[in-house]
Amino acid sequence: CGCPSSCSQHYLGTLGFQGAVSQQQGRAMPCYMLYARGKTGEEAKLAEFVIKLPAKRVPKAVMDLVDWYRADRYPNAGETFAQFLERMGKEAIRQKLEPLTHVPPFDQERDIYYDWGAEEPYTTVGRGSGDCAGAVE
Repeated sequence: CGCPSSCSQHYLGTLGFQGAVSQQQGRAMPCYMLYARGKTGEEAKLAEFVIKLPAKRVPKAVMDLVDWYRADRYPNAGETFAQFLERMGKEAIRQKLEPLTHVPPFDQERDIYYDWGAEEPYTTVGRGSGDCAGAVE
């Protein structure tokens, strides 16, 4: 996970996640912005923003990408996950994950509007200003 100040260096990973919030049907929903295809070393490059996902769908998104890699990689060439994502490209990754962005109304799927481990629906109200969220009142 990563804050907007890049504290966890999500811009450098093969996959990186930056915490975010989205408004759906008038309610705040915890989300993560997925970044992909970053790398370090001699050929370093910053990861690109790909898509914003509901927090509760991030594990499925990662598994969908891994399953895609397992099914479509070049195994005889020893293609790594990072090389696979580079070959597929940002737009194909976005298209693969886009169905996960569709969110039903609160009364149909309440859990997606709750943060991990929370007992109340997600909100930024009362958090005050700060690097990571700031109040949306």
